[in-house]
Amino acid sequence: MLDTISGYLFCLIFGLIGLALAGWLLISGQVINSIDDLFMVLAGLLLAAICFGYLGWRLQAAWTAGAPPNEKA
Repeated sequence: MLDTISGYLFCLIFGLIGLALAGWLLISGQVINSIDDLFMVLAGLLLAAICFGYLGWRLQAAWTAGAPPNEKA
């Protein structure tokens, strides 16, 4: 149980870090300085998408596992 919660927190923290990185670069206007900053924004967004996608997948699996099975007559 502890390893599951720590995995969720790990993905949540790294997803927020990726979003914060991309947001900071976009708001500060550093994206137009060089192509490296554009790739850093894309890397941050990719990190956030992977982490939040994994969280969504795991939460959806946990949600459906707790649902009662459909009974067919």
